[in-house]
Order: sequence, then C-alpha cells, then structure tokens
Amino acid sequence: MRILVTGGTGLLGHWIVKMLSERGFNVIATYHRKNPRLNRMNVMWTKLDLEKPEEILEVVRRTKPEAIIHTAAYTDVDGCEANKEKAYKVNVLGTRGLAKLCLKLNLRFIYISTDYVFDGSKGMYFESDIPNPVNFYGLTKLLGEESVASACRNYVIAVSYTHLTLPTN
Repeated sequence: MRILVTGGTGLLGHWIVKMLSERGFNVIATYHRKNPRLNRMNVMWTKLDLEKPEEILEVVRRTKPEAIIHTAAYTDVDGCEANKEKAYKVNVLGTRGLAKLCLKLNLRFIYISTDYVFDGSKGMYFESDIPNPVNFYGLTKLLGEESVASACRNYVIAVSYTHLTLPTN
C-alpha cells in the first residue's frame, strides 16, 4: 500500500514514517524546507508547501497514494498568533485541500489534530467533549477537523496530546 505522510520530518511524522516503512508499506513522506535525504528508511521524500494549493494537487497526483496521513501543520503556537494568515492557510486551507482530493480520488484520509482544540481544563478528552480552543493554533486545528469532516467521507481524525494533564493520585 502506498501511503503519503505529510510532515515526515516533524516529530510525529518521523515516527509514523519509520513505523510504516519498517512494516513494509510504500511510504512517500513530505518535507517543507530542507530535504532530509534519508534513504535508510526506504522512503521517497518530496517537497510540499501546504500554502500552495497547486503544489498539494501536484504532489498527490504525482505520488498516487492510496491513503494520506496528514501530520503536517504550522505548530508554532506563538507564531500562529503572530501570523494568523499563514496559520489559516496551512492548518485550515491546506487540510481542506487534501481532504477534498481524498474525496475526489477515493483515498483514506487520517488527520492528526491536537488537544489544543480544547481549553485544557479537564485533561483526558473524548469525542463527545465540546471543543473550546484558547488560542489561534487550536482554532485552526479545530477548523481543520471541521474541514475534513465536511469535505471527506473516508476519514479518521486522531488527536495528538501535547499538553496532557494526568491525574495525580
């Protein structure tokens, strides 16, 4: 199976790429700025700028994945506050573009969101909990979730816990 992993040079993306490669999947991983030139994992690397819709289309058409795992995002929380336009383009519009392509091409789409869609007051959240982002990064990731749910049929939304609060007992 050919799987496109966006954000293959990020922390989560790296481990997903490594795991999929070790299990024999045909992995295409994206990077944003600097080509990692890592062939030790038997992975094809390709540049992707999520701010450029035409580049998203070109990468998906050229690589012909059967599924996309979308780990890429503009994750700099303070940067998102300072550069809301970029955060929106990457985290919302880029995600929406990928989701629409998945619908059009009948691909499985796995979107990695964040616990920043919640306010952090509770700790372990569930699907039934109501989101309440307290910063622009969390808002853009929530809007990304909504884009996936409205633009795609064959999808999964997973939350990566970044500021998890564990019980102290």
